[in-house]
Amino acid sequence: MNNQPRIVDLSAYCDTGSLVISGRPKGEELRSKLDLDSEDKRPGQVEIIVPTHIISLNSSFFLGLFAQSVQSLGPEGFDEKYVFRAIPEIWEDIEEGKREALEESNPLPAARG
Repeated sequence: MNNQPRIVDLSAYCDTGSLVISGRPKGEELRSKLDLDSEDKRPGQVEIIVPTHIISLNSSFFLGLFAQSVQSLGPEGFDEKYVFRAIPEIWEDIEEGKREALEESNPLPAARG
């Protein structure tokens, strides 16, 4: 059995010369292209490589790509499944994206008055 992680290099999906990856529709399109709904259910890790020239992974893109994964796997399960290779600045974006994904799945009830 192959224990090698599936590798997703985001450089293949970002614009040449771009320093930021953004846009929820772009993330949703990539999620579909990579079939992450099925990937979430498969055993094994997925290594996500964020190019070193990228200085920001916008939360809108992250949510389009990974919100469903964070919500279905939970934060710990997500971290076990998806391993990121990125510069330190991107880690803040990833953590923010995970928090926002969880907030989307568990919105606070509206105050009643």
